[in-house]
Amino acid sequence: MYLQKHIFAILVFALLFLGSTPVNSADNNEVKYFYDILKDGHKIGVYNFIVTENGTEKTIHAGMKIKVKVFFVTAYKASHSRTEIYKNDKLISIDGSSIYNGKDYKISYAPDRTLVTNGNKMLLEKRGVTVSPFIQNDDDEAFIITEKGKAKLATFKKVGEEIIKVSGKKTTALHYKVTGSVERDLWYDKNGILLTLSYLKDGSVISFRRHSL
Repeated sequence: MYLQKHIFAILVFALLFLGSTPVNSADNNEVKYFYDILKDGHKIGVYNFIVTENGTEKTIHAGMKIKVKVFFVTAYKASHSRTEIYKNDKLISIDGSSIYNGKDYKISYAPDRTLVTNGNKMLLEKRGVTVSPFIQNDDDEAFIITEKGKAKLATFKKVGEEIIKVSGKKTTALHYKVTGSVERDLWYDKNGILLTLSYLKDGSVISFRRHSL
């Protein structure tokens, strides 16, 4: 089972990182979104999604890779993959794993809002959400489940429309702000798909930028 899960993770990464722009596959229900991760404007990784819809059910395969070098030496390395199931746009399950500088994290989330990280169970009082290509509800309080399997309570608040640049092109975006245990700014396109997000970490600006409109 352990080997099967790692083989599955490898296959997911292969699918996620082959492309560079949002892609509609031969199956019209499948869409891929590709994002660069930047630290103070410099690329340090990628975060990508494969989304499949079937009626009211949606499946997302997410993958992340990060590598930070200091004077040509790798100072920080992380990888993550997960599969999420949504029903009526509500997250009902997660099956994921991460490696951060050699430390493993195994994460699961169930319909009863039970979060399990490396065998430690927690029942969330409010619904769970993740880094997702889709817009969250305005004024909605939820627990953001991180790639390490931590749950951080936050509120999503709509700010309004703004003009931003994506891949050198100006576009109208809907700005949301996340406050609470997590502080983030997110911008979505007219279809409610994530364009970019940014937040401060250890004095640096971390941002996700979608490859194209």
